[in-house]
Amino acid sequence: CNYIIASEMKAGTKLGKLMDKQRAIHTEEKSTSTQTYVKSVRKGIPKKIVKTFKPITVCGAYSTGNSVSHELMDFLRVFQPLAEKSLVGKKDRQRKFAYADQNHNGYASLAEIEVYIKYSLTSAFPKIKAKDLFLRFRKCFIKAFQRAKSLHDAEGDGQLNGTTCEEYVTFSEFRLFNAYLCIYAAMLDAFSQINATSDRIDFGEFKSSYSYVQNYGFVALSSITNDNQAIDCFNELDIDGSSQISYSEWCNYIIEAEVKAGTELGKLM
Repeated sequence: CNYIIASEMKAGTKLGKLMDKQRAIHTEEKSTSTQTYVKSVRKGIPKKIVKTFKPITVCGAYSTGNSVSHELMDFLRVFQPLAEKSLVGKKDRQRKFAYADQNHNGYASLAEIEVYIKYSLTSAFPKIKAKDLFLRFRKCFIKAFQRAKSLHDAEGDGQLNGTTCEEYVTFSEFRLFNAYLCIYAAMLDAFSQINATSDRIDFGEFKSSYSYVQNYGFVALSSITNDNQAIDCFNELDIDGSSQISYSEWCNYIIEAEVKAGTELGKLM
């Protein structure tokens, strides 16, 4: 095209004159546009708008970083308010726990908890999006459930002793269940940033992608700043020596780092 147009212009044909006029108009518009853009920048309009998330804080213990996904933020917006010590939060928990406690016996099983989570997401989002969020974070439900139900330790020995209340979540544990749900969801979201297609992360995946999870709000992940540290971290994570990291190993490592650092999240967990 450029060669043909240049030939027409060189020959002084009507087509060449027409295309030369169009080029002049385009050049003038480009110049005007550039001047307008420069003036806009001078007036304080940012050259490039970078979208960032307003952090969500759970129980004053965990705050999201800028690396988290849109899906995690949507998930936390539903369940974080239920984890807070407030009058509004308590009333909402009473209503939601009544929905979870299908048998009205004061106990919520894992199956009932899943019904509650699905109901909460469906109430907040369109059906398809609610389903996607439910499936995306489903793996963390049982983690939060197991940690919350273990809070009831009537014998004081730190062990589950098979009593009914130790196999279910009660209303007194429901607030922290929602807190744990948010935190384990954040751990799962970080895990999925490295490998979203399987249940395990191998060394190659971890080494090439650890930078994706540095800004997630977790001490263990933010401390990885180079490949050597990534190697050491992977070896510590790979507790069973399988050369792969499971979601359970991932969660345990993050929690232990928070406890060791004495953070508010470590205290909560």
